Amino acid sequence: MEKPNTKVVNFQEYKDRKNQREVNRDELLKLIKKIVTSK
Repeated sequence: MEKPNTKVVNFQEYKDRKNQREVNRDELLKLIKKIVTSK
C-alpha cells in the first residue's frame, strides 16, 4: 500500500512544481516586458 501512496504524493509534488514553473515563466515574461518598455 505504501508505494502507490508515495507515487500519488510525488505526482502531486510534480504537478505543483510544474505549476510553479509556469508561474515563474509568466513572471519572467512580465519582467522582460517591463524592462523593454522602460528603455
